[in-house]
Amino acid sequence: MSAGQPLTAAGLARSSAVMALGTLVSRVLGMVRALLLAWALGLLALSANAFATANTVPNSVYLLVAGGVLNAVLVPELTRAAKDPDGGQRQLDRLFTITVIGLGAVTLAVVLSAPLVPAVLARQFDDDTAALTIAFAYWCLPQVFFYGLYTVFGQVLNARGVFGPFTWAPVANNVIALGGLTVFLLVVGPSGNRPPGQWTGAQIALLAGSSSLGVAVQALILIVPLRRAGISFRLRFRGLASDRRLGKVAGWTLGTAIISQVGYIVTSNVSNAAAAQGEAGRTVYDNAYTMIMLPHSLLTVSLVAVLFTRLSRAAAANDRSQVGRDLSHALRVIGVGTIPAATVLMVLSTDVSQALYPGNATREVDALAGVLRLMALAVVPLSAQHLLQRGFYAFQDARTPFLIQIPVVTIAAFIAVLASLVLPPRHVVEGVALGLAVGLTAGSLISAVVLRQRLDGLDLRHVAGTYARLAVAAATATLATTLVRTQFETPNQHYTANLIGLTVNAATFLLTYTVGSWLLQVPEVRAVYRFTVGKFGKR
Repeated sequence: MSAGQPLTAAGLARSSAVMALGTLVSRVLGMVRALLLAWALGLLALSANAFATANTVPNSVYLLVAGGVLNAVLVPELTRAAKDPDGGQRQLDRLFTITVIGLGAVTLAVVLSAPLVPAVLARQFDDDTAALTIAFAYWCLPQVFFYGLYTVFGQVLNARGVFGPFTWAPVANNVIALGGLTVFLLVVGPSGNRPPGQWTGAQIALLAGSSSLGVAVQALILIVPLRRAGISFRLRFRGLASDRRLGKVAGWTLGTAIISQVGYIVTSNVSNAAAAQGEAGRTVYDNAYTMIMLPHSLLTVSLVAVLFTRLSRAAAANDRSQVGRDLSHALRVIGVGTIPAATVLMVLSTDVSQALYPGNATREVDALAGVLRLMALAVVPLSAQHLLQRGFYAFQDARTPFLIQIPVVTIAAFIAVLASLVLPPRHVVEGVALGLAVGLTAGSLISAVVLRQRLDGLDLRHVAGTYARLAVAAATATLATTLVRTQFETPNQHYTANLIGLTVNAATFLLTYTVGSWLLQVPEVRAVYRFTVGKFGKR
Protein backbone atom coordinates (compact mmCIF):
# COMPACT_ATOMS: atom_id res chain seq x y z
CA MET A 1 0.00 0.00 0.00
CA SER A 2 1.78 3.14 -1.15
CA ALA A 3 1.31 6.59 0.25
CA GLY A 4 -0.50 7.85 -2.76
CA GLN A 5 -3.15 5.21 -3.17
CA PRO A 6 -6.66 5.96 -1.90
CA LEU A 7 -7.46 4.40 1.41
CA THR A 8 -10.69 2.40 1.54
CA ALA A 9 -12.40 0.46 4.30
CA ALA A 10 -11.96 -2.74 2.32
CA GLY A 11 -8.27 -1.97 1.79
CA LEU A 12 -7.74 -1.40 5.49
CA ALA A 13 -9.63 -4.59 6.35
CA ARG A 14 -7.52 -6.58 3.88
CA SER A 15 -4.19 -5.15 5.13
CA SER A 16 -4.95 -5.67 8.83
CA ALA A 17 -6.83 -9.00 8.66
CA VAL A 18 -3.84 -11.16 9.65
CA MET A 19 -2.92 -8.80 12.47
CA ALA A 20 -6.50 -8.69 13.71
CA LEU A 21 -6.69 -12.49 13.78
CA GLY A 22 -3.45 -12.70 15.75
CA THR A 23 -4.70 -10.02 18.13
CA LEU A 24 -8.01 -11.85 18.57
CA VAL A 25 -6.32 -15.15 19.44
CA SER A 26 -3.91 -13.39 21.80
CA ARG A 27 -6.64 -11.42 23.54
CA VAL A 28 -8.90 -14.45 23.93
CA LEU A 29 -6.01 -16.32 25.53
CA GLY A 30 -5.35 -13.25 27.64
CA MET A 31 -8.93 -13.34 28.89
CA VAL A 32 -8.55 -17.03 29.74
CA ARG A 33 -5.34 -16.11 31.54
CA ALA A 34 -7.15 -13.41 33.53
CA LEU A 35 -9.91 -15.89 34.39
CA LEU A 36 -7.42 -18.46 35.70
CA LEU A 37 -5.57 -15.79 37.64
CA ALA A 38 -8.83 -14.62 39.22
CA TRP A 39 -9.62 -18.22 40.08
CA ALA A 40 -6.18 -18.68 41.60
CA LEU A 41 -5.96 -15.42 43.55
CA GLY A 42 -9.47 -13.92 43.61
CA LEU A 43 -10.34 -10.37 42.62
CA LEU A 44 -10.39 -8.61 45.99
CA ALA A 45 -7.68 -10.47 47.96
CA LEU A 46 -4.57 -8.58 49.04
CA SER A 47 -2.32 -11.21 47.44
CA ALA A 48 -4.06 -10.63 44.10
CA ASN A 49 -3.52 -6.89 44.36
CA ALA A 50 0.13 -7.41 45.31
CA PHE A 51 0.72 -9.48 42.17
CA ALA A 52 -1.29 -7.10 39.98
CA THR A 53 0.77 -4.15 41.20
CA ALA A 54 4.12 -5.90 40.71
CA ASN A 55 3.23 -7.40 37.33
CA THR A 56 1.96 -4.06 36.00
CA VAL A 57 5.12 -2.18 36.94
CA PRO A 58 7.34 -3.61 34.14
CA ASN A 59 4.98 -2.50 31.42
CA SER A 60 4.61 0.92 33.05
CA VAL A 61 8.36 1.39 33.46
CA TYR A 62 8.94 0.27 29.89
CA LEU A 63 6.34 2.74 28.61
CA LEU A 64 8.04 5.41 30.72
CA VAL A 65 11.58 4.97 29.45
CA ALA A 66 11.28 3.45 25.99
CA GLY A 67 7.84 2.45 24.75
CA GLY A 68 6.67 5.81 23.52
CA VAL A 69 10.14 6.73 22.28
CA LEU A 70 10.40 3.59 20.17
CA ASN A 71 6.89 3.97 18.76
CA ALA A 72 7.49 7.63 17.90
CA VAL A 73 10.93 7.08 16.36
CA LEU A 74 11.30 3.65 14.80
CA VAL A 75 8.77 3.47 11.96
CA PRO A 76 9.08 7.12 10.79
CA GLU A 77 12.88 7.02 11.02
CA LEU A 78 13.27 3.68 9.25
CA THR A 79 10.83 4.81 6.57
CA ARG A 80 12.98 7.87 5.88
CA ALA A 81 16.26 5.94 6.17
CA ALA A 82 15.07 3.39 3.57
CA LYS A 83 16.02 5.96 0.92
CA ASP A 84 19.69 5.87 2.00
CA PRO A 85 22.20 4.05 -0.23
CA ASP A 86 22.46 1.18 2.29
CA GLY A 87 18.66 0.86 2.55
CA GLY A 88 18.67 2.19 6.11
CA GLN A 89 20.89 -0.53 7.60
CA ARG A 90 23.27 1.90 9.31
CA GLN A 91 20.42 3.75 10.98
CA LEU A 92 18.78 0.47 11.96
CA ASP A 93 22.00 -0.66 13.65
CA ARG A 94 22.30 2.63 15.50
CA LEU A 95 18.74 2.49 16.78
CA PHE A 96 19.19 -1.13 17.84
CA THR A 97 22.40 -0.30 19.71
CA ILE A 98 20.85 2.62 21.56
CA THR A 99 17.86 0.47 22.52
CA VAL A 100 19.89 -2.46 23.84
CA ILE A 101 22.19 -0.25 25.91
CA GLY A 102 19.33 1.86 27.25
CA LEU A 103 17.06 -1.06 28.07
CA GLY A 104 19.86 -2.98 29.76
CA ALA A 105 20.76 -0.06 32.00
CA VAL A 106 17.15 0.72 32.87
CA THR A 107 16.28 -2.92 33.60
CA LEU A 108 19.22 -3.27 35.98
CA ALA A 109 18.23 -0.06 37.74
CA VAL A 110 14.58 -1.01 38.20
CA VAL A 111 15.38 -4.52 39.45
CA LEU A 112 17.64 -2.99 42.10
CA SER A 113 14.81 -0.59 42.95
CA ALA A 114 12.22 -3.35 43.56
CA PRO A 115 11.94 -2.53 47.31
CA LEU A 116 10.52 0.89 46.35
CA VAL A 117 7.50 -0.52 44.45
CA PRO A 118 4.99 -0.66 47.34
CA ALA A 119 6.27 2.64 48.75
CA VAL A 120 5.51 4.37 45.44
CA LEU A 121 2.38 2.55 44.23
CA ALA A 122 0.74 1.02 47.32
CA ARG A 123 1.48 3.02 50.44
CA GLN A 124 -1.61 1.62 52.21
CA PHE A 125 -0.41 -2.00 52.07
CA ASP A 126 0.50 -3.61 55.39
CA ASP A 127 4.02 -4.96 55.93
CA ASP A 128 3.28 -8.52 54.75
CA THR A 129 1.49 -7.37 51.60
CA ALA A 130 4.28 -4.90 50.84
CA ALA A 131 6.88 -7.64 51.26
CA LEU A 132 4.95 -9.95 48.92
CA THR A 133 4.71 -7.14 46.36
CA ILE A 134 8.49 -6.68 46.49
CA ALA A 135 9.10 -10.41 46.06
CA PHE A 136 6.81 -10.50 43.02
CA ALA A 137 8.54 -7.39 41.64
CA TYR A 138 12.00 -9.00 41.68
CA TRP A 139 10.66 -11.72 39.36
CA CYS A 140 8.56 -9.40 37.17
CA LEU A 141 10.81 -6.39 36.59
CA PRO A 142 13.20 -8.12 34.10
CA GLN A 143 10.24 -8.02 31.70
CA VAL A 144 11.20 -4.39 30.96
CA PHE A 145 14.12 -5.49 28.76
CA PHE A 146 12.09 -7.99 26.77
CA TYR A 147 9.15 -5.62 26.25
CA GLY A 148 11.68 -3.28 24.65
CA LEU A 149 13.14 -5.95 22.38
CA TYR A 150 9.64 -7.02 21.35
CA THR A 151 8.78 -3.47 20.33
CA VAL A 152 12.01 -2.99 18.37
CA PHE A 153 11.72 -6.28 16.51
CA GLY A 154 8.01 -5.80 15.81
CA GLN A 155 8.29 -2.20 14.61
CA VAL A 156 11.19 -3.09 12.31
CA LEU A 157 9.06 -5.85 10.78
CA ASN A 158 6.14 -3.44 10.40
CA ALA A 159 8.36 -0.84 8.73
CA ARG A 160 9.40 -3.50 6.20
CA GLY A 161 5.76 -4.44 5.52
CA VAL A 162 5.76 -7.68 7.56
CA PHE A 163 2.80 -7.17 9.91
CA GLY A 164 1.65 -10.57 11.15
CA PRO A 165 4.38 -11.71 13.60
CA PHE A 166 4.09 -8.62 15.80
CA THR A 167 0.51 -9.52 16.78
CA TRP A 168 0.98 -13.29 16.84
CA ALA A 169 4.00 -13.26 19.19
CA PRO A 170 1.87 -12.46 22.30
CA VAL A 171 0.05 -15.74 21.69
CA ALA A 172 3.24 -17.53 22.78
CA ASN A 173 3.42 -15.29 25.84
CA ASN A 174 -0.13 -16.17 26.89
CA VAL A 175 0.36 -19.89 26.26
CA ILE A 176 3.40 -19.96 28.56
CA ALA A 177 1.66 -17.87 31.22
CA LEU A 178 -1.38 -20.15 31.04
CA GLY A 179 0.89 -23.14 31.50
CA GLY A 180 2.44 -21.55 34.57
CA LEU A 181 -0.97 -20.74 36.04
CA THR A 182 -2.21 -24.27 35.38
CA VAL A 183 0.79 -25.75 37.18
CA PHE A 184 0.27 -23.27 40.01
CA LEU A 185 -3.37 -24.32 40.43
CA LEU A 186 -2.47 -28.02 40.29
CA VAL A 187 0.42 -27.77 42.75
CA VAL A 188 -0.62 -24.92 45.04
CA GLY A 189 -4.36 -24.62 44.48
CA PRO A 190 -6.57 -21.51 44.71
CA SER A 191 -4.80 -19.04 46.99
CA GLY A 192 -7.21 -16.13 47.31
CA ASN A 193 -7.60 -16.79 51.06
CA ARG A 194 -3.87 -17.30 51.70
CA PRO A 195 -2.52 -14.39 53.81
CA PRO A 196 0.31 -12.47 52.08
CA GLY A 197 2.76 -13.53 54.78
CA GLN A 198 2.27 -17.26 54.07
CA TRP A 199 3.55 -17.34 50.47
CA THR A 200 6.70 -19.41 49.90
CA GLY A 201 9.58 -18.51 47.59
CA ALA A 202 8.72 -21.40 45.27
CA GLN A 203 5.10 -20.28 44.94
CA ILE A 204 6.17 -16.72 44.14
CA ALA A 205 8.72 -17.92 41.59
CA LEU A 206 6.21 -20.19 39.86
CA LEU A 207 3.54 -17.51 39.48
CA ALA A 208 5.69 -14.49 38.65
CA GLY A 209 8.50 -16.38 36.91
CA SER A 210 6.17 -17.96 34.36
CA SER A 211 4.75 -14.51 33.61
CA SER A 212 8.23 -13.13 32.89
CA LEU A 213 9.21 -16.18 30.84
CA GLY A 214 6.22 -15.57 28.58
CA VAL A 215 7.30 -11.97 27.90
CA ALA A 216 10.85 -13.12 27.08
CA VAL A 217 9.60 -15.71 24.59
CA GLN A 218 7.25 -13.13 23.06
CA ALA A 219 10.30 -11.01 22.17
CA LEU A 220 12.80 -13.71 21.19
CA ILE A 221 10.38 -15.59 18.94
CA LEU A 222 10.41 -12.61 16.54
CA ILE A 223 14.03 -13.39 15.64
CA VAL A 224 12.69 -16.13 13.35
CA PRO A 225 10.56 -13.88 11.08
CA LEU A 226 13.31 -11.25 11.14
CA ARG A 227 15.78 -13.73 9.69
CA ARG A 228 13.27 -14.99 7.17
CA ALA A 229 12.75 -11.40 6.02
CA GLY A 230 16.52 -10.96 5.63
CA ILE A 231 16.72 -8.38 8.44
CA SER A 232 19.79 -8.40 10.66
CA PHE A 233 21.23 -6.17 13.37
CA ARG A 234 24.66 -5.47 14.73
CA LEU A 235 25.91 -3.17 17.45
CA ARG A 236 27.16 0.13 15.99
CA PHE A 237 28.59 2.63 18.46
CA ARG A 238 29.87 5.30 16.07
CA GLY A 239 27.69 8.39 15.68
CA LEU A 240 25.16 7.44 18.35
CA ALA A 241 24.97 10.97 19.75
CA SER A 242 25.13 12.87 16.46
CA ASP A 243 21.44 13.10 15.56
CA ARG A 244 19.90 15.99 17.55
CA ARG A 245 16.57 15.61 15.76
CA LEU A 246 16.08 12.10 17.12
CA GLY A 247 17.18 13.33 20.54
CA LYS A 248 14.42 15.95 20.55
CA VAL A 249 11.78 13.43 19.51
CA ALA A 250 12.95 10.99 22.17
CA GLY A 251 13.07 13.72 24.80
CA TRP A 252 9.53 14.96 24.23
CA THR A 253 8.21 11.39 24.08
CA LEU A 254 9.97 10.58 27.34
CA GLY A 255 8.34 13.64 28.86
CA THR A 256 4.93 12.39 27.74
CA ALA A 257 5.63 9.04 29.39
CA ILE A 258 6.78 10.70 32.62
CA ILE A 259 3.54 12.68 32.84
CA SER A 260 1.54 9.51 32.21
CA GLN A 261 3.38 7.67 34.97
CA VAL A 262 2.74 10.45 37.45
CA GLY A 263 -0.95 9.88 36.77
CA TYR A 264 -0.43 6.13 37.08
CA ILE A 265 1.18 6.55 40.50
CA VAL A 266 -1.79 8.59 41.70
CA THR A 267 -4.46 6.20 40.40
CA SER A 268 -2.53 3.14 41.58
CA ASN A 269 -2.30 4.47 45.13
CA VAL A 270 -6.00 5.37 45.12
CA SER A 271 -6.91 1.88 43.87
CA ASN A 272 -4.63 0.05 46.30
CA ALA A 273 -5.92 2.14 49.22
CA ALA A 274 -9.41 0.83 48.43
CA ALA A 275 -8.00 -2.71 48.12
CA ALA A 276 -6.42 -2.39 51.58
CA GLN A 277 -9.97 -1.90 52.93
CA GLY A 278 -11.15 -5.12 51.29
CA GLU A 279 -12.85 -3.44 48.33
CA ALA A 280 -12.20 -3.39 44.58
CA GLY A 281 -8.62 -2.33 43.89
CA ARG A 282 -5.84 -2.73 41.35
CA THR A 283 -6.85 -6.28 40.40
CA VAL A 284 -10.43 -5.33 39.53
CA TYR A 285 -9.23 -2.27 37.62
CA ASP A 286 -6.72 -4.34 35.61
CA ASN A 287 -9.32 -7.00 34.76
CA ALA A 288 -11.79 -4.38 33.53
CA TYR A 289 -9.00 -2.76 31.52
CA THR A 290 -8.19 -6.13 29.96
CA MET A 291 -11.79 -6.36 28.75
CA ILE A 292 -11.83 -2.95 27.07
CA MET A 293 -8.47 -3.67 25.49
CA LEU A 294 -10.00 -6.53 23.50
CA PRO A 295 -12.02 -4.33 21.10
CA HIS A 296 -9.31 -1.64 21.16
CA SER A 297 -6.55 -4.07 20.21
CA LEU A 298 -8.60 -6.05 17.74
CA LEU A 299 -10.08 -3.09 15.89
CA THR A 300 -7.61 -0.24 16.36
CA VAL A 301 -4.12 -1.49 17.17
CA SER A 302 -4.13 -3.89 14.22
CA LEU A 303 -5.34 -1.19 11.84
CA VAL A 304 -2.95 1.48 13.15
CA ALA A 305 0.07 -0.84 12.92
CA VAL A 306 -0.58 -1.16 9.18
CA LEU A 307 -1.59 2.47 8.71
CA PHE A 308 1.38 4.01 10.57
CA THR A 309 3.85 2.92 7.90
CA ARG A 310 1.66 4.52 5.25
CA LEU A 311 1.27 7.71 7.29
CA SER A 312 5.03 7.91 7.77
CA ARG A 313 5.63 7.60 4.02
CA ALA A 314 3.11 10.33 3.26
CA ALA A 315 4.61 12.55 5.97
CA ALA A 316 8.14 11.98 4.60
CA ALA A 317 6.81 13.25 1.26
CA ASN A 318 5.14 16.17 3.13
CA ASP A 319 1.78 15.05 1.74
CA ARG A 320 -0.34 16.51 4.55
CA SER A 321 -3.55 16.14 2.61
CA GLN A 322 -3.04 12.38 2.27
CA VAL A 323 -2.26 12.02 5.98
CA GLY A 324 -5.46 13.93 6.80
CA ARG A 325 -7.61 11.80 4.52
CA ASP A 326 -6.15 8.59 5.90
CA LEU A 327 -6.72 9.65 9.50
CA SER A 328 -10.27 10.82 8.77
CA HIS A 329 -11.20 7.56 7.09
CA ALA A 330 -9.49 5.45 9.75
CA LEU A 331 -11.37 7.29 12.51
CA ARG A 332 -14.65 6.40 10.82
CA VAL A 333 -13.63 2.78 10.32
CA ILE A 334 -12.65 2.23 13.96
CA GLY A 335 -15.85 3.95 15.07
CA VAL A 336 -17.85 1.22 13.32
CA GLY A 337 -16.42 -1.30 15.80
CA THR A 338 -15.58 0.68 18.94
CA ILE A 339 -18.97 2.38 19.40
CA PRO A 340 -20.95 -0.90 19.58
CA ALA A 341 -18.20 -2.57 21.61
CA ALA A 342 -18.32 0.18 24.22
CA THR A 343 -22.13 0.06 24.31
CA VAL A 344 -22.23 -3.72 24.75
CA LEU A 345 -19.71 -3.60 27.61
CA MET A 346 -21.80 -0.94 29.36
CA VAL A 347 -25.21 -2.55 28.82
CA LEU A 348 -24.10 -6.13 29.47
CA SER A 349 -21.34 -5.46 32.03
CA THR A 350 -22.87 -7.75 34.65
CA ASP A 351 -23.57 -10.53 32.13
CA VAL A 352 -20.02 -10.34 30.75
CA SER A 353 -18.46 -10.38 34.23
CA GLN A 354 -20.57 -13.36 35.32
CA ALA A 355 -19.68 -15.27 32.15
CA LEU A 356 -15.95 -14.61 32.36
CA TYR A 357 -15.54 -15.10 36.12
CA PRO A 358 -18.04 -17.81 37.11
CA GLY A 359 -15.81 -19.18 39.86
CA ASN A 360 -15.63 -15.92 41.79
CA ALA A 361 -17.97 -14.68 44.51
CA THR A 362 -20.98 -12.54 43.60
CA ARG A 363 -19.47 -9.58 45.46
CA GLU A 364 -16.32 -9.79 43.32
CA VAL A 365 -18.26 -10.08 40.07
CA ASP A 366 -20.51 -7.16 40.99
CA ALA A 367 -17.47 -5.02 41.78
CA LEU A 368 -15.92 -5.89 38.43
CA ALA A 369 -19.16 -5.15 36.57
CA GLY A 370 -19.44 -1.72 38.19
CA VAL A 371 -15.93 -0.74 37.13
CA LEU A 372 -16.35 -2.20 33.64
CA ARG A 373 -19.59 -0.26 33.11
CA LEU A 374 -17.75 3.06 33.50
CA MET A 375 -14.47 2.03 31.95
CA ALA A 376 -16.31 1.06 28.76
CA LEU A 377 -16.77 4.80 28.21
CA ALA A 378 -13.02 4.90 27.47
CA VAL A 379 -13.12 2.50 24.50
CA VAL A 380 -13.92 5.06 21.78
CA PRO A 381 -11.62 7.89 22.98
CA LEU A 382 -8.81 5.41 23.72
CA SER A 383 -8.88 4.16 20.14
CA ALA A 384 -9.23 7.66 18.68
CA GLN A 385 -6.33 8.98 20.76
CA HIS A 386 -4.14 6.01 19.80
CA LEU A 387 -4.76 6.72 16.12
CA LEU A 388 -4.43 10.50 16.29
CA GLN A 389 -1.12 10.31 18.14
CA ARG A 390 0.30 8.50 15.11
CA GLY A 391 -0.66 11.53 13.06
CA PHE A 392 1.80 13.59 15.10
CA TYR A 393 4.45 10.88 15.26
CA ALA A 394 4.39 10.41 11.48
CA PHE A 395 5.84 13.93 11.22
CA GLN A 396 8.19 13.13 14.14
CA ASP A 397 6.34 15.66 16.29
CA ALA A 398 6.48 14.42 19.86
CA ARG A 399 6.14 17.85 21.47
CA THR A 400 2.42 18.24 20.74
CA PRO A 401 1.44 14.84 22.24
CA PHE A 402 3.45 15.86 25.32
CA LEU A 403 1.42 19.05 25.73
CA ILE A 404 -1.87 17.23 25.12
CA GLN A 405 -1.03 14.57 27.69
CA ILE A 406 -0.87 17.16 30.48
CA PRO A 407 -4.64 17.83 30.64
CA VAL A 408 -5.39 14.14 30.02
CA VAL A 409 -3.43 13.02 33.08
CA THR A 410 -4.49 15.98 35.19
CA ILE A 411 -8.18 15.26 34.62
CA ALA A 412 -7.85 11.51 35.25
CA ALA A 413 -5.80 12.00 38.42
CA PHE A 414 -8.10 14.75 39.75
CA ILE A 415 -11.22 12.60 39.32
CA ALA A 416 -9.46 9.62 40.94
CA VAL A 417 -8.44 11.65 44.00
CA LEU A 418 -11.90 13.22 44.18
CA ALA A 419 -13.45 9.75 44.09
CA SER A 420 -11.27 8.65 47.02
CA LEU A 421 -12.48 11.66 49.03
CA VAL A 422 -16.22 11.65 48.34
CA LEU A 423 -17.16 8.05 47.44
CA PRO A 424 -17.44 5.04 49.74
CA PRO A 425 -14.47 2.65 49.34
CA ARG A 426 -16.47 0.10 47.32
CA HIS A 427 -17.07 2.69 44.57
CA VAL A 428 -13.64 4.36 44.50
CA VAL A 429 -12.23 2.33 41.61
CA GLU A 430 -15.37 3.10 39.61
CA GLY A 431 -14.38 6.74 40.00
CA VAL A 432 -10.86 5.93 38.81
CA ALA A 433 -12.34 4.25 35.72
CA LEU A 434 -14.52 7.28 35.02
CA GLY A 435 -11.48 9.53 35.32
CA LEU A 436 -9.69 7.47 32.70
CA ALA A 437 -12.61 7.83 30.28
CA VAL A 438 -13.02 11.58 30.80
CA GLY A 439 -9.29 12.23 30.46
CA LEU A 440 -9.00 10.24 27.24
CA THR A 441 -12.08 11.96 25.82
CA ALA A 442 -10.50 15.35 26.43
CA GLY A 443 -7.22 14.20 24.89
CA SER A 444 -8.81 12.79 21.74
CA LEU A 445 -10.86 15.96 21.16
CA ILE A 446 -7.83 18.22 21.62
CA SER A 447 -5.73 16.02 19.31
CA ALA A 448 -8.41 16.09 16.61
CA VAL A 449 -8.75 19.88 16.72
CA VAL A 450 -4.98 20.43 16.57
CA LEU A 451 -4.52 18.00 13.69
CA ARG A 452 -7.39 19.55 11.74
CA GLN A 453 -5.50 22.84 11.78
CA ARG A 454 -2.39 21.17 10.37
CA LEU A 455 -3.80 18.70 7.87
CA ASP A 456 -5.90 19.55 4.83
CA GLY A 457 -7.88 16.33 4.58
CA LEU A 458 -8.92 15.71 8.20
CA ASP A 459 -12.68 16.13 7.77
CA LEU A 460 -13.94 16.09 11.37
CA ARG A 461 -17.46 17.05 10.33
CA HIS A 462 -17.67 13.84 8.30
CA VAL A 463 -16.29 11.87 11.27
CA ALA A 464 -18.80 13.46 13.66
CA GLY A 465 -21.68 12.70 11.28
CA THR A 466 -20.64 9.06 11.01
CA TYR A 467 -20.27 8.72 14.79
CA ALA A 468 -23.71 10.28 15.31
CA ARG A 469 -25.36 7.75 12.99
CA LEU A 470 -23.46 4.91 14.63
CA ALA A 471 -24.58 6.16 18.05
CA VAL A 472 -28.22 6.14 16.91
CA ALA A 473 -27.77 2.56 15.66
CA ALA A 474 -26.16 1.57 18.98
CA ALA A 475 -28.97 3.21 20.98
CA THR A 476 -31.58 1.35 18.94
CA ALA A 477 -29.69 -1.90 19.47
CA THR A 478 -29.54 -1.19 23.20
CA LEU A 479 -33.31 -0.82 23.35
CA ALA A 480 -33.84 -4.08 21.46
CA THR A 481 -31.31 -5.89 23.66
CA THR A 482 -32.91 -4.59 26.85
CA LEU A 483 -36.29 -5.93 25.74
CA VAL A 484 -34.80 -9.36 24.93
CA ARG A 485 -32.68 -9.40 28.09
CA THR A 486 -35.71 -9.27 30.35
CA GLN A 487 -36.80 -12.64 28.94
CA PHE A 488 -33.59 -14.35 30.17
CA GLU A 489 -32.99 -12.51 33.43
CA THR A 490 -34.01 -14.61 36.41
CA PRO A 491 -32.31 -14.81 39.83
CA ASN A 492 -29.74 -17.52 40.61
CA GLN A 493 -29.43 -18.84 37.09
CA HIS A 494 -27.08 -21.68 36.27
CA TYR A 495 -23.87 -20.67 34.49
CA THR A 496 -24.99 -22.30 31.24
CA ALA A 497 -28.24 -20.33 31.29
CA ASN A 498 -26.28 -17.12 31.95
CA LEU A 499 -23.97 -17.86 29.05
CA ILE A 500 -26.87 -18.58 26.69
CA GLY A 501 -28.56 -15.37 27.79
CA LEU A 502 -25.37 -13.37 27.14
CA THR A 503 -24.99 -14.94 23.72
CA VAL A 504 -28.58 -14.17 22.74
CA ASN A 505 -28.34 -10.61 24.06
CA ALA A 506 -25.04 -9.93 22.25
CA ALA A 507 -26.38 -11.43 19.02
CA THR A 508 -29.51 -9.29 19.29
CA PHE A 509 -27.40 -6.17 19.75
CA LEU A 510 -25.07 -6.99 16.87
CA LEU A 511 -27.90 -7.79 14.47
CA THR A 512 -29.92 -4.70 15.36
CA TYR A 513 -26.83 -2.46 15.23
CA THR A 514 -25.77 -3.80 11.84
CA VAL A 515 -29.24 -3.38 10.33
CA GLY A 516 -29.57 0.07 11.86
CA SER A 517 -26.21 1.34 10.62
CA TRP A 518 -26.98 -0.12 7.18
CA LEU A 519 -30.35 1.67 7.03
CA LEU A 520 -28.65 4.86 8.20
CA GLN A 521 -26.34 4.48 5.19
CA VAL A 522 -23.00 4.41 6.98
CA PRO A 523 -20.56 3.85 4.06
CA GLU A 524 -17.88 2.16 6.18
CA VAL A 525 -20.34 -0.50 7.36
CA ARG A 526 -21.38 -1.25 3.80
CA ALA A 527 -17.77 -1.39 2.60
CA VAL A 528 -16.76 -3.82 5.35
CA TYR A 529 -19.84 -5.92 4.57
CA ARG A 530 -18.93 -6.08 0.87
CA PHE A 531 -15.36 -7.04 1.77
CA THR A 532 -16.53 -9.79 4.14
CA VAL A 533 -19.09 -11.19 1.72
CA GLY A 534 -16.52 -11.09 -1.06
CA LYS A 535 -14.02 -13.01 1.03
CA PHE A 536 -16.41 -15.74 2.07
CA GLY A 537 -18.10 -15.84 -1.31
CA LYS A 538 -14.88 -17.02 -2.89
CA ARG A 539 -14.67 -20.07 -0.66
